[in-house]
Amino acid sequence: MNEKCNWPSKVQETSWNPYFFGSSKSGDKLISLDQYIVRMKPGQKQIYYITGQDKKQLEKSPLLENLLKRGYEVPETSIVLVPV
Repeated sequence: MNEKCNWPSKVQETSWNPYFFGSSKSGDKLISLDQYIVRMKPGQKQIYYITGQDKKQLEKSPLLENLLKRGYEVPETSIVLVPV
């Protein structure tokens, strides 16, 4: 990641990790970036991800449908991170 995010100190003091997210193959479970990388398709060089208002909206995305047809697991989040 090339961007820095300044998290409020309360968040930094907890064990909450903003780098856990759902994915197209994780169901209701959250996964870490490390777990996602291990599960990437052989030869995959990019991380394809999707953000939106909620999971239902994300599931309707033509972009997501195309990536799933190609066999990719797609990280998804409805949390928008704004670099500071």
